[in-house]
Amino acid sequence: MNFKDGKVSSTIQKANLRFSQYVDCNNRTFSTYFEYGSDQFHAVFSADEVNELVDSQDTYRIEWSKEEDTIAGYDVKKAVAVSKTNPDDKIELWYTDQISLPNANWYNPFKEVKGTLLAYAIDRYGIRMVFRAKLVEEKEVDAALLEPLIKGKSINYAAFNSKMNDLFKTFE
Repeated sequence: MNFKDGKVSSTIQKANLRFSQYVDCNNRTFSTYFEYGSDQFHAVFSADEVNELVDSQDTYRIEWSKEEDTIAGYDVKKAVAVSKTNPDDKIELWYTDQISLPNANWYNPFKEVKGTLLAYAIDRYGIRMVFRAKLVEEKEVDAALLEPLIKGKSINYAAFNSKMNDLFKTFE
């Protein structure tokens, strides 16, 4: 993950799979790039499509905690996201205000959290993905790393979502 001046890029890469997201927290834009074998596509989501993405995820009630800790050298506070449809489903959120990233969660189900998430989980495509920062290092980030990768076929959110659902079904 790289971030600078309100822009964030994150990439998951393994063997011949690459999935990248590009988020501009200042202008509230969201783009993605996906590559698997010879299949490549990218999507630039409209504001309506971002809303559709957010609406497709479970909704949570945030419970604030007084618990604090340290992750990757940052002071973090704990909150718990409780699913509105299944109150037994709870996700620990650890966030910091020591990283300046405005509107850091505008595009995810934890938008009430006014800090940068350093540990959380998210459910997408039938899989719970757990993220936890191990290391944060200060470095000069090349602006090109924060610009969406525009390779392969351009598709809209509906086509992107369909492709991702089909792919993740093969992981079961």
